[in-house]
Amino acid sequence: ANHTNNKMYAGGIGNGRALQGDVPQGRYTVFTWVPSPIEGRPPWEPSQTLVAQDVTVGPDGAELTLDARKGVKLEATVNGTKGTGSIGTSLGAPNGSAFASQGDEVYVAPGSANGMIYTAVQFVRNVKGSKNCTDSVCAIAVSKENALTATFPDVKDAGLAKATAQIGKPEASGQWVIFAEHPLSTPPPGDGAEDVQFPGKHTTYYHSSGDVEWWAAQVGPDQEVLQAQGWQKYANGKQYDEKWSHGAYGPSVTATRHERKGNLITANLALLSDYTPGHYGVAGDMGVEGRTELRRDGKLVDGTTSADGGTFQVPPGQARYRLAAATKTVQAAWEFDSRQSTGPLPLTTVRFDDRNGSTIPFRLDKTATAGRTKKLTVDVSYDDGTTWQTASYVMSGDRGVLLKVKSGPVSLKTRVTDVNGNSGEQTLIRALT
Repeated sequence: ANHTNNKMYAGGIGNGRALQGDVPQGRYTVFTWVPSPIEGRPPWEPSQTLVAQDVTVGPDGAELTLDARKGVKLEATVNGTKGTGSIGTSLGAPNGSAFASQGDEVYVAPGSANGMIYTAVQFVRNVKGSKNCTDSVCAIAVSKENALTATFPDVKDAGLAKATAQIGKPEASGQWVIFAEHPLSTPPPGDGAEDVQFPGKHTTYYHSSGDVEWWAAQVGPDQEVLQAQGWQKYANGKQYDEKWSHGAYGPSVTATRHERKGNLITANLALLSDYTPGHYGVAGDMGVEGRTELRRDGKLVDGTTSADGGTFQVPPGQARYRLAAATKTVQAAWEFDSRQSTGPLPLTTVRFDDRNGSTIPFRLDKTATAGRTKKLTVDVSYDDGTTWQTASYVMSGDRGVLLKVKSGPVSLKTRVTDVNGNSGEQTLIRALT
């Protein structure tokens, strides 16, 4: 990692020999993961030792030695007791360029890594003497800037954050997957995966030292990501109650990125998201086919054979745009004015929760540039969209409740307009059953 020009350079693979390469003059951190065989384990499951060293390359070059023999075994403890579980480490720069490795046995050589971000996480299980980390996964992470450390703090049960997820559909077996990372450095260092039965309840414990964010996903039986949760922090010692795969699947616009940068419009659409803010469900991740189109003043700019959006090159001048995406059961479209600029697209959607008797709670999901809502219409259908009727609702702020909804499968169609003339419409077939 060159801290003078903020670039990464790949060195190569050394096996007990010297490596030589030409790089620009400047300040560097040189780092590697050194594999070593583990007795009784196959060669493709070695231990990993992360070692790094700072160096300044001048006109005459520089020499350095990365000594993995200084590595210290990385092990998390709860109440002073070790458990089992995979460990991941990553080292990266604030520009997002990073490298990561994961294994069951990991060593780190402590030392300086100026300008770098180091993150380590262990997904601890089977900790005797811990009431939390015996049957549940305890995800323990440490993040540090400018240095490598080979220790986790000893965590106490009372210091763990507890996140309990109430998981709805579908009826299937799958996995619960967790990642940890520093917000300025990717990729995350390894994942913790647990087998889970849906629907049901799942509890994860977290502990963070330094600036750590967590990402979680509900994964189906065929390794498809059913729902994911954007990066967030869990405060040590706090409790969190979460709802997953509840409500009507529909488009979310705040959990993924939708923006214009100059003459590029990017829409990362998540048409099959559950009701919870921060969650997103991507059609392609679930193997659901669809299409996305962007039109400018009524003329097609481009389209993709996916309902997950895309990146579109557009002219600089002011124009009216229509972004539309569809699967067999979800259709969504947004209209907005745009010109050469940088910022979020002004999008609004309507998100529906589970039924509550004859009512359905809902909320508006709006990007930062969407205006105050001027008008909202909601239609319902009880015959899979063949016929529609206007629904009545009450609303306070950006939340409301549909009234007098009949029992049985219901489809939902909405149109919302803001005070700036931006609009959004969506149709959800068999949104709730």
